[in-house]
Amino acid sequence: MIYLIANAFTTSGGPELLHQLCHHLNKNGFEASMVYYRKLKFPTNGPEEPIIEKYGRYSCPYATRIVDSPNNIIIFPENTMFFLPKFKKVKKLIYWLSVDNYYSSFRLRYAKYYAPLGMRREKYNPFKNKYIHCVQSEYARLFLLSKGVCEQSIHRLSDYLSEEFIKATNAESSYEKFDTILYNPKKGLEFTQKIISSYTDVNWVPLINMSHSEMLDVLSHSKVYIDFGNHPGKDRIPREAAICGCCIVTGLEGSAANDIDIPIKREYKFSSDLNEIPRIIKKLKYIIKNYETCRCDFDSYRSEIRSEENIFIRETIDLFSKIAQ
Repeated sequence: MIYLIANAFTTSGGPELLHQLCHHLNKNGFEASMVYYRKLKFPTNGPEEPIIEKYGRYSCPYATRIVDSPNNIIIFPENTMFFLPKFKKVKKLIYWLSVDNYYSSFRLRYAKYYAPLGMRREKYNPFKNKYIHCVQSEYARLFLLSKGVCEQSIHRLSDYLSEEFIKATNAESSYEKFDTILYNPKKGLEFTQKIISSYTDVNWVPLINMSHSEMLDVLSHSKVYIDFGNHPGKDRIPREAAICGCCIVTGLEGSAANDIDIPIKREYKFSSDLNEIPRIIKKLKYIIKNYETCRCDFDSYRSEIRSEENIFIRETIDLFSKIAQ
């Protein structure tokens, strides 16, 4: 049995990827179940309503207990390191969906729950070659290498956009595009606001509090998506924006610094430096005015995004055929 740990309540890119993985494992002859937690309760009695509503289409079974046997595998997302010591016999696979989120979750939980009890950080050290490490991004792979994890212990297991999203954007080139620039207000907002205040000739729209259909609609009718926040992994929103026909402009934080996680031309990436704002605005104005020309610069990125599910399935089968023996 392969167990995948996920929050019982939270819906975001990470939990969706775990449900996608569970779905494809079962579809390809493996036996996999979700196991849910909420705060310190683990396992829970099952998923709660937001999970059921959003990820029910993956038809993932769930378990309410884990059999600690060497024949079984537990997949720990990087923000669940505190559950590692609970199990002694199972094969442990750490799935690095994010680098930055690992640090934030570790510090918060350690300070709040474990340090007062005198528990040592070393007990939760994930940077050991005895674990199987899977990475969702090149950024995570480089991070693990820098921590001393050997190359042989690291396996690529990326992700993909949902099939319904891909199908809905098959005709993206025919959508009417407006002079709209999109941004994520949860990331890099201070720097983004400086750009917005210096370029008032376009419509700026924050991607927040939108349903799936609303998100799809605004992405499909906008020309640019910018992201000057942290990129803790291979982020979904830049890919969703690109597949909807947006041109992408990013900073150089996290995974945006390499050309594997966000494989766009270097001319569309800028450092988050105040001195760079005039150059950023010049590029944005050029894209707005010459959108049809600029959108072609992202054709190879869109093609790569459309092939991600097949690559993910192949990586899943190859990896678990080796370790689930």
